Amino acid sequence: MDKTCLIIGLGNVLLGDEGAGVYVAEAINTRYVLSEGTKTIDGGTLGLDLLPIIEGYEEAIVIDAVNFGREPGYVEVFDGGDSGLDYVPRFSSHHEGVGDIVTALTLLGVYSEAKPPRLFIIGIQPGDIGEGIGLSDEAKAGVERAIGIVRQRLMLFPTGTT
Repeated sequence: MDKTCLIIGLGNVLLGDEGAGVYVAEAINTRYVLSEGTKTIDGGTLGLDLLPIIEGYEEAIVIDAVNFGREPGYVEVFDGGDSGLDYVPRFSSHHEGVGDIVTALTLLGVYSEAKPPRLFIIGIQPGDIGEGIGLSDEAKAGVERAIGIVRQRLMLFPTGTT
């Protein structure tokens, strides 16, 4: 089986909105039929332990809670193939956030704009990151926007989603 695309949801679901990325990956996995070679994983708080998992895929879509200093639920996309990943905020309540993963992949020579995996990162602005399970209404809206972005992105593959 070809390793086309890996969808990774990052976050800690025990800290409210900080788990937004995990909720996106779970929703994609349960709502849609993914094309062969596309896989979703709950990356939780694994951080740099995800590096060997990402390697070998043509593309990785990473979703995480990121502090942009904007209103809760705000979503921003970083596309490594178009504009590069020079600036990915490093906010996360887990040890390594998405920005740290990008830096490590680059330093290890696993990632560059011209070499797979192509990185596509979706950040969701959290609101409440206190102890507790579940998302605020604003983060839920951001999760739905992120799901739409992922679904649109997957349509670029030959078989897409159904």
